[in-house]
Amino acid sequence: MIRLFFATTLCATAFTTQAEAAFKGCYERVYDSRYLKSHRKQDVVKIRLQIGVGKGNDGPFELLDRVDAGFRKRGIYDGGLIECKQEGEELSCGIEGDGGTFTVTDRGEDSVRITNNSFMRFGDENGTTINVKGEHREFRLYRISESACP
Repeated sequence: MIRLFFATTLCATAFTTQAEAAFKGCYERVYDSRYLKSHRKQDVVKIRLQIGVGKGNDGPFELLDRVDAGFRKRGIYDGGLIECKQEGEELSCGIEGDGGTFTVTDRGEDSVRITNNSFMRFGDENGTTINVKGEHREFRLYRISESACP
């Protein structure tokens, strides 16, 4: 039993370290009113991605990788934990609780692109869902200070 726990911990640590190597950090995009006026169908007003920064309380699995977003229609800011794995030059991520999938691609200039693969649900089963339609297909986020992530 102890060997299984130790092996699981080592695998999770190696996996997390590999995935974090290229993408570790905190990224955010806040859309200003000018941008939102020209993209009226976009509900997302703010989106943040956290990879390999911040701490949780779950012992050896204490990193909290997550994605959060704020919405125009509901006026809320919500999010969820994510699990990512390296796939070539990208990270393939899933939002906890069957909250959809997305990929993260390095865009240079301290930025990443999130591509919504099908849908992304923020919050619990009653949370806000964005589908893979036009305005919610891709998001470009820019690196911010790691201290800005909880």
